[in-house]
Amino acid sequence: MINDIVDKYGCKATYAYLVDVTVCGRTREELDQNLSSFLKAAKDCNLTFNNDKCKFTKNSLTLLGFNIQDGVLKPDPERVKPTSRREGKLRVTTIYPHPLAYNLPQPPCVRS
Repeated sequence: MINDIVDKYGCKATYAYLVDVTVCGRTREELDQNLSSFLKAAKDCNLTFNNDKCKFTKNSLTLLGFNIQDGVLKPDPERVKPTSRREGKLRVTTIYPHPLAYNLPQPPCVRS
């Protein structure tokens, strides 16, 4: 759904993974422009955000087990530690019924 919005509105350097959206830019000005474009698209489509989980203007990002900083991709050190050192940090989430098991309708702002 979010990918459809990103595509329809031509949001540059904007990537969605499940409920996470990452907006990128090579410069601060490019980042601000790309973010503005995505936020406008989100507003047009009535998307809402969890402000407590939003992070803006970061120079590094940990995503899918990797740390990305200054154009360099490295494994997240927390993810490569032996399991015994990470005791208490394992999270398990179960969802029933699984939300991706259904063909959900596209929001009105994306429909042709």
